[in-house]
Amino acid sequence: MKWGRSGMRCGALAWALLLLAAAAHGQMSQASGAQLSAAGRKPSARAEILAVEQARQALQRNGRSAEAWLRLGQALAASGEAQPAREALSTALKLNAKLWGGWQSLGQLAAAAGRWAAAAKDQLRAARCQPGLASARFFAAEALLRLGALPRARGEFHAALQAGRGRIGRFCAGDARPAGCGPAAMFIHVGLGQIASQLGHPAAAAAEFRAALVLGPAYPPALLGLADSDLRRGNPRRAEALFRRALAARPDSVAALAGLAAAMRMTGQAGAAQRTFARVRAQIQARQARLNAEQETDRGMTLWHAGHLGAAAVAFRRATAAAPGYAAAHNDLGSVLALSGDVKHAVRQFALAVRLRRPYPKARSNWGLVLLAQGSAAAAARQFRAALAAAPLDVGARLNLAAALEREGEMGVAEAELRQVIALAPAMGKAHVALGLLLAQRQGGLTREARGEIEMGLRLDPELRRLLPRPMQTKLAASTPKGRQ
Repeated sequence: MKWGRSGMRCGALAWALLLLAAAAHGQMSQASGAQLSAAGRKPSARAEILAVEQARQALQRNGRSAEAWLRLGQALAASGEAQPAREALSTALKLNAKLWGGWQSLGQLAAAAGRWAAAAKDQLRAARCQPGLASARFFAAEALLRLGALPRARGEFHAALQAGRGRIGRFCAGDARPAGCGPAAMFIHVGLGQIASQLGHPAAAAAEFRAALVLGPAYPPALLGLADSDLRRGNPRRAEALFRRALAARPDSVAALAGLAAAMRMTGQAGAAQRTFARVRAQIQARQARLNAEQETDRGMTLWHAGHLGAAAVAFRRATAAAPGYAAAHNDLGSVLALSGDVKHAVRQFALAVRLRRPYPKARSNWGLVLLAQGSAAAAARQFRAALAAAPLDVGARLNLAAALEREGEMGVAEAELRQVIALAPAMGKAHVALGLLLAQRQGGLTREARGEIEMGLRLDPELRRLLPRPMQTKLAASTPKGRQ
């Protein structure tokens, strides 16, 4: 069995995709956010699958098409498949290094992984390929700001404003809560305000934050920035009101809470300030506990990869003790317990992980694997379906669903699922072999179609031959020309 690990943790993209570039330059096929609407809405699960299928079909017609590789990379990125997306985008750029959409999409993937230097470099490459591309200038500025290259970031923000003037649309930042959506210029003014603040110019910073609030009156970073500027310039009462507005928009903001406490203290509200500072300390302690849990989880992953399942379980238990609400640690603990044969406690960990972070498709899929191994095919199928509802491009979960359906005797549905897997991942050898075995079972023998699928799977992954029934291995070997064996 292949268990889904929590994987690398990376910060969410600080900003979503600007569509103004595609509209301005008439190149929707290269638009980095071709699958997103102007307001940042995510496509439906079916739309994600369809986009990947269409891109793969285009590549089957012309595997040397840079645009087709680009569309595949963007479709995979939109569905959260970062590594396959990077590979497809890199192939597109090898075929056509001037494809600005490829550089921009690579830059966004780099930013999502916290690789800010690579993000800035890729976005600037996109801007060189397509002069006047406002979105690339903006994303480059964000990355440069993260790197502390303030003068360069300021220049790119101004270039983005200039390039997009009169045609900047709306997009969303971070988790796309309503307060995080607004005109693109709003985000640019916030960036310029942050730079002015860091350079020690609170009045200039305040002017930028006010400009942002005209465009988005409830945007928390603009409220925080203006409140901090007022605090620095000796106006704690106005700062207090702004910090309260920021907290109303984002109740979990430690920065807003700490700023509110400081403003209260400066206005003589000693008791209220003390209580608010106590809340700040509690939130910081909770975040530190989460960081400790993440470190223990990283150690557990290292031990797991080295084959030390017992020691890995100890590390994962420490992680869950440090931060009981950390779902990834529960999923990873469940995985090593299942591999160690402790199925009962593994199921408990997977169930807890799902409760803590719904829908958590990896935990759902792992839970289904345990149930399938126990012979509970119907219950396993329910878990795999739940995983696919949240992550429709998870070919592993779809392959496992097909196995569960086959055990339940739903051969036609299982076949449809396997064909869907192959449409999404044509190079997955085990899917071809599984389809071939299912066809042989349904068609009463090793028919031409069944043989073709099995042989395709074996060409893709020769190691799968040992998993075939011995009589079938013999029959295949006897009827296959020696040069192809």
